[in-house]
Amino acid sequence: MRNWPVFFYGDPHRRVNHLSSRHKLRIRIARWARTWLPSKKPPYHKKHLDFAQQIDLLGKRGLVIADTAVAEAFLQQINYYRLSAYSRVFYQPGNGEIFLPGTKFEQVQSLYEFDRALRSLINEALEPIEVSMRTGLAYHLGHKYGPFAHTTGKIFSENRYFNHAEWLDHVEDETTRSREVFIQHFQNTYAEFPALPVWTAVEIMSFGTLSKMFANLNSTDQAAISSRYGFHQNIITSWLHTIVYVRNICAHHARLWNRELRVKPAIPNKLKDWQIAPRPSPRNISGLLFLLNALNSKIPVPHFDPAKWRESIEALVSNDRGVKDFQARMGLAQDWNKHPLWR
Repeated sequence: MRNWPVFFYGDPHRRVNHLSSRHKLRIRIARWARTWLPSKKPPYHKKHLDFAQQIDLLGKRGLVIADTAVAEAFLQQINYYRLSAYSRVFYQPGNGEIFLPGTKFEQVQSLYEFDRALRSLINEALEPIEVSMRTGLAYHLGHKYGPFAHTTGKIFSENRYFNHAEWLDHVEDETTRSREVFIQHFQNTYAEFPALPVWTAVEIMSFGTLSKMFANLNSTDQAAISSRYGFHQNIITSWLHTIVYVRNICAHHARLWNRELRVKPAIPNKLKDWQIAPRPSPRNISGLLFLLNALNSKIPVPHFDPAKWRESIEALVSNDRGVKDFQARMGLAQDWNKHPLWR
């Protein structure tokens, strides 16, 4: 009798940490299906290409490469497959992977470098928001409920997406893995470890863990914390979720330009300025830019100037890199920077 597939009983040697039970179940089902169910799809047959062969393939597809040595040096540092995501906008419509006539390697390279600069500016705007949210959560909960406020489930709303005990286990796992000096000091000094005061715990939580914490607080506390930003707590909850998603994209240096956001931010339709056309799109980068500007305008810190950040964004996106509908691919309408929200 053959062994039961691991999907039914789990496999301690192939644990998937820090995921919801439902997500773990989906992964186990997929593993089981790959092992036990035949696929109708053909096997992958493409062979590995060395750098010179990659350059040759791009040339055969119509890309103009003036200096093959420079192009090859670039591909030695930037994976061919990573670069292909930026090549696609230069393909002839309906003609596979054939480039538009006259497309130059430098154009693809320039688009890649643009995306790097865009992610850098996005990261710059994320930092004040993340630090402010950590501070706001810690101050409010510590002031209202005491140092270990987050360790009690009474201030959270249990639901099918959130289990306080599991969330707290994850926080304490992050705590025990931390090598921060202040964590080691607390461990050596106080009996509560791995429980930490909330103002300490927020500094070692991943931002995803922090976002989940805020999303599942009771509505009264959510509203109090959100008031400092001037938006309803449901909007802040949605925006934090989007920020976690975008933060992960930037951390993995993945493409941000011309991407449809899988985690779309809610648009505060009841607020007057957000009703003015053309409205920011939640599907792509335009909604993200406007929400980052809106939040940072409420966070007065000396090291981040929203006006200078907006100028940097405008200057960056003003050059279309030879791409048709360059700004439209980011959801940016004509004269987008004259919108009242972009002030």
